[in-house]
Amino acid sequence: QWAGTDSLLICVSTLNTVSVQSGGSVTIPCFYDNIYEEHEKYWCRGSDWSSCTPIVHTDSTNITGEVSIRDYPDQQVFNVTMNNLTAGNSGYYWCGVEISRGSAVGTRVYLSVTEGKMSVLQTVANEMKDINTETGKNVFSISILLYLLSCLICMLH
Repeated sequence: QWAGTDSLLICVSTLNTVSVQSGGSVTIPCFYDNIYEEHEKYWCRGSDWSSCTPIVHTDSTNITGEVSIRDYPDQQVFNVTMNNLTAGNSGYYWCGVEISRGSAVGTRVYLSVTEGKMSVLQTVANEMKDINTETGKNVFSISILLYLLSCLICMLH
């Protein structure tokens, strides 16, 4: 998603749609420009940015119930993890970055919580999470690949 401010283009990007099995967990990467490394990051729910209801943000408690947010400024990404998902969690969510006091930009992702088998992407993400837990290292290769793919799509539109 691109937004113009003071003749500056800001890109906040993530996946368009994420599918996860009911009862499962998902981690969604949200990428942003490096000049916003120290700015507040948001995760909110709603079909429109203007009416988005904040769930968690990085400048206060970063865990709310089954949702957590963690910023990795050196990699210009923040990850939102949602656990114990149900069909009621399906809907539109937003990755948001504050660009100035009271002003923010965001991009929308649709979360689909389904009964049945997990998608290939979710299976790979879970395997990467297991590797991350075992080695104690941050594993972002899948996230970086998805970011590059989303930027390519952004440029083609």
